[in-house]
Amino acid sequence: LDFNVVLSSQMSRTRVYIGRLGGRTRERDIEETFSKYGRIASSDLKYGYAFVEYEDSRDAEDAVREMDGQHLDGSRIIVEFSRGGRRSNPRGKDRPPQRSEHRISIEGLPREISWQDLKDHFRKVGEVLFADVYQDRFGKLKGTVEFRSREDMKHAIKDLDDTSLRGSTITVREVS
Repeated sequence: LDFNVVLSSQMSRTRVYIGRLGGRTRERDIEETFSKYGRIASSDLKYGYAFVEYEDSRDAEDAVREMDGQHLDGSRIIVEFSRGGRRSNPRGKDRPPQRSEHRISIEGLPREISWQDLKDHFRKVGEVLFADVYQDRFGKLKGTVEFRSREDMKHAIKDLDDTSLRGSTITVREVS
């Protein structure tokens, strides 16, 4: 039995995706919460989501079963098996996403929206460099989108303010 084949077949069942994390969630919160299900090999917190790699696939299964839909730091989280393994970063190792000062804030977002959904929605009016969804301290879901140009940002405000996104009327404002 080839140990590497066994290990690689288990890798996809040991890595867990945790989505819809609030902006206050820290890596230690993730590790404290998810270590209850077994020994963690590694964890990686991003803004709004995280990955936890368990040493044993049974621990990952327990975490997915028990934590999906639960609340963590005021946010109802998604916990599921990661799709695929770790991916290499096409922009270069550890290089952050491009950012811009051409930024808007979005209020009135529907509960089930992700940063990917927000980015896709605003791509209709311009080149989006960055998007994020978060909960404010009152539990309201808000978003931030950054555009490559000021013109794209202005189009977003003009064309998408006071429009419907998944049944919710959104308010779009420039962030100064």
